[in-house]
Amino acid sequence: LWMWLATSGARMRVFAGHDGAVLCGGFTCDGKKIVSGSADGSIRVWNPRKGQCSHAFLPHKGASTDAIVMTQGAVSCIAFHPSDPDLVLGGAEDGCAALVHCSSKKIICRLEHAPTSDDEESGAAVVSVAFAESGWCSTGGADGTIKVWDISGSARLRCSLGCGGAVVAMAWRPSS
Repeated sequence: LWMWLATSGARMRVFAGHDGAVLCGGFTCDGKKIVSGSADGSIRVWNPRKGQCSHAFLPHKGASTDAIVMTQGAVSCIAFHPSDPDLVLGGAEDGCAALVHCSSKKIICRLEHAPTSDDEESGAAVVSVAFAESGWCSTGGADGTIKVWDISGSARLRCSLGCGGAVVAMAWRPSS
């Protein structure tokens, strides 16, 4: 992952640590952290000034059964909460999304948009995610569905909407 100064084109920082291609990333709403998602299935939190990884949320590999499981596929999309710099949502090709808290280094929940098994095609991949101010978020799938989640308490599905084609981008109306 590289960071440049747009006005001069000077490279400011290189962030190294993913074991696969970096597929998505950006700054948190306060600009104090960079978060990236990778083909290796990880979400990494970076210190932009130092160029160091402060935490890596890694794909599930034999965690205890009571642990919240991170996604198991490539993390292809990330959304940043509009007012809470610690909340990040990453969508993955395994049909799930993970809501993570950057400062506490915890996986808050796993949203099962349309999980795929090992013998299925990944047509249910989560290809877009978005946050609302209200404590809701949404996942958009390659399967043509949008799912709206209430994440203000325990994560629960509010509704599922079909639109016919892959949902590659979404946005919530501000303050709604």
